Amino acid sequence: MLGTVLVVALIFGNRVEGTQASSAFIAQGEKVYGDKKCAGCHMIGGQGGKIGGDLSQVGAKRDPQWLSTFLNNPKALVPKATIMPPFKGTEEELKALTAYLASLK
Repeated sequence: MLGTVLVVALIFGNRVEGTQASSAFIAQGEKVYGDKKCAGCHMIGGQGGKIGGDLSQVGAKRDPQWLSTFLNNPKALVPKATIMPPFKGTEEELKALTAYLASLK
């Protein structure tokens, strides 16, 4: 059971039964955000594009599961209101990016 909780904590980052995602994993997600050029459309802390909206407080508005699902298939959650393409990267990159976005509060 503990192993399952730890795996879920790593996958979904920010909060799982009081567990915080590691700062290294969050930093890895921040790097993915940069490497995948997310700032071309999205803004964090006043820096980046305006097309995709401001993600500065996204972790306070959306839980990690929603973020992960949205990144994988944006149109599944927001069918008519998004032009965002599905995330193209490894599963590890997706988990790290999800943890990073969930940490933004």
